[in-house]
Amino acid sequence: MIVRNYIECGTCSEKHTLRIQVGYSSYQEHTFSCSQCAENIVVGMHCDQSNGTVALDLKENVRRGSGEGEIIYLSSEFPVHKDQMNQELAFPALSHMKMMFDMLRDQGVDITSDEAYSDLKKRADQTANDEDNWKFIKKGWSLTSKGRLALAEKQLQNYKAYDFDGPYELSPLLFDFSASLLQPNKYDLFAVAADALGSIKSAHPAEYARFVSYYKTSLQEEHLDRYFSIFSEYFKCHDDLRQTAMSIRANMQLPEDYVASSTNFPNTKLFFGNTFESLTSNLTVLACLNNIRLGRKFDEFASMDIKKYLTINKANRANPFSEFSEFSEITDCFDSTLRNASHHGSMRIDGAGRKITYRSGGTGAHKEMSYCEYLNKCNRIFISACALLKLEILIAF
Repeated sequence: MIVRNYIECGTCSEKHTLRIQVGYSSYQEHTFSCSQCAENIVVGMHCDQSNGTVALDLKENVRRGSGEGEIIYLSSEFPVHKDQMNQELAFPALSHMKMMFDMLRDQGVDITSDEAYSDLKKRADQTANDEDNWKFIKKGWSLTSKGRLALAEKQLQNYKAYDFDGPYELSPLLFDFSASLLQPNKYDLFAVAADALGSIKSAHPAEYARFVSYYKTSLQEEHLDRYFSIFSEYFKCHDDLRQTAMSIRANMQLPEDYVASSTNFPNTKLFFGNTFESLTSNLTVLACLNNIRLGRKFDEFASMDIKKYLTINKANRANPFSEFSEFSEITDCFDSTLRNASHHGSMRIDGAGRKITYRSGGTGAHKEMSYCEYLNKCNRIFISACALLKLEILIAF
């Protein structure tokens, strides 16, 4: 369903006609540029999914309008073809659904069967719960880290997933939540690494046990703190990031002429760089497991010990297992150039919110990408974080 609203820019009074696609979530927020002065406008929409009602929320630089203006299409669930952004009779959801169904057919899924439809609906409902579930997980995670387990359990009891039946404790719940964020087609990122973990454990049980002891005493607490930061920032940016989340999780390649309709770049610009920093720090787990796989002690590398490894450039932390695809696929999403640009303040976005330009480290070669592709990169690295978190939970528990 598309809801039509008339608004005016709070800066220049330019009129806009908003065509807002109602998504699955109870609340969605959109940031876009005024078609006249290019200042950001922010609107939200409360969606009562049970009763089928919506309410517009005027957030920033906006007031209600009284007549037709520049047409702006907004969706929180998927990107849109650039030619449909300002069309009166465009229905981008239909095009997106067709691409999704075509992909499922190519994968051999019979989308006409009741079973397939039921499964798709359950997964869509679960995806819609991501934000609500995170609110309870975040509180439960924080309370668990403080040792307030009874209070944490009260929060975690609110977690809803159609195939989860407890226990409502942080580790099993995070294991399940991370799995849901890898669906429908990214679960192998974890599963392949987990199979390799099982083989390493079977082949070198004594050294693996020694590593587990080291992990629990020296790495686990710090690693979980980093994952908490990654997840917290992801859901802080979720209004923009979820636009391409499902296509990335489904391995669905969108055409290059698709754009993100919501572009809150000030909110998302540091996400990739921050996640890169945290995730590369946690690669110690994969590096140590790879040492065991190769018949060495977990803390002995080919040309250094673990103390030295923990001081090398983070962009090189994946090098020890770069030829072991079972682990290296988790790091295929890494882009040190983009990370450097992010942390040196050299990323810029154009007035329309469509194109990002940047230089590596602020002095490197000029590069550019669409904002939609940036969201893709952010979702890919977040998915890798979900896979590695699941692997760490498997190691510890």
